[in-house]
Amino acid sequence: MIKTGLIVAFLVALTAPTLFAAPSIMQEGKWEVSMKMELEGAHFPVPPMVSTQCITKEDLKDPNKMLPSSSNKKNDCIVMDYLVKGSTVTWKMHCKDGSTGSGDLLYKGKTSYSGTLTIEPVDKTHRTSKMVQHISGKRIGDCK
Repeated sequence: MIKTGLIVAFLVALTAPTLFAAPSIMQEGKWEVSMKMELEGAHFPVPPMVSTQCITKEDLKDPNKMLPSSSNKKNDCIVMDYLVKGSTVTWKMHCKDGSTGSGDLLYKGKTSYSGTLTIEPVDKTHRTSKMVQHISGKRIGDCK
């Protein structure tokens, strides 16, 4: 269960900024995304993860093409209750297997953000657990 949940959570964390970016909130370019995860019932800490991604003008115009439900058909997840209010973005996620999640991002200018994503994945025996991800991102330059 944790392995599948980690994959879903990591994919969402990596795509969250582009999922919910609007041209007025986020600047195109190369972004460094950091994520620290807390797993309910884990006997060990999950090491922080850092990745980089290129956010293009096209991504900012059509962030729906990067939704987990369209890029990862196995999970059949949809994002709903998506709301942009000022520099804050909130959303909920529901997956066909019963997993749920919610998140929020606060953009600080057009070059950084931070937020939290909470996911409750469901395993094959229909048990749920809870994962909380603390996400931050910063623009580190132009895409090459």
